[in-house]
Amino acid sequence: MGEDMNIQNHHSKAVEVTHSMRYVEAMNQTNQANQSMMDATPTNPVERGWMNRNANAIPFNFATLNAEAAPDWLGWLPGMSAHNLNQGPDLDLGLMPLGFMGVPAPSHVLSDATCFVIPTPYPPVPAPLKSMPTACHNDDAGHNAALKRLRNTEAARKSRVRRAAKINSFKLKVDTLEKEKLSLTKRIAVLENNTMSFAQRENDLKRRIATLEHQLMESHRTLVE
Repeated sequence: MGEDMNIQNHHSKAVEVTHSMRYVEAMNQTNQANQSMMDATPTNPVERGWMNRNANAIPFNFATLNAEAAPDWLGWLPGMSAHNLNQGPDLDLGLMPLGFMGVPAPSHVLSDATCFVIPTPYPPVPAPLKSMPTACHNDDAGHNAALKRLRNTEAARKSRVRRAAKINSFKLKVDTLEKEKLSLTKRIAVLENNTMSFAQRENDLKRRIATLEHQLMESHRTLVE
């Protein structure tokens, strides 16, 4: 009884190992096929897009694996050989096939024939070359506008400086003219005063001259008589 249990355990372990080896061999074949397709993928984006639209999925069936692929390296155990393993019970090991890039496929999409489709990434399409002159033109236009604004600002600043200098010169000139006006006004007042004094002195002299002439005539008449 114990020997039968040991044989049964060895048989179960051998079946698990065989299934694992079959699964690993199947994955290696799938990876080699995927690598071959990736190597054969054209580098031209147009051809690659055409190939992606018309590429056929690579079917892979776990049920069609050749049972003779497993080596008969367990024949030293009683009742353990490749033939006996193939005739053994179908154990559900809970192995789930891996999808692309080693990610397990969902259980609800697994079937007897699982297809592996290799997605082909597309590189970003370069921008058309005609947009580069437009960008350069926009940069030149912006640079010219900035230079124009700078020139206008500098011209306005110089104009303000000249206007302020001109206004300051006018203020200084007005102050000078006001001082000259005040001085001339004082001088005119002095001259008017002198004119009045001279007029009064002239009148006094005229009256004295008239008096002297009258006295002279009286003296001459007295001498004649």
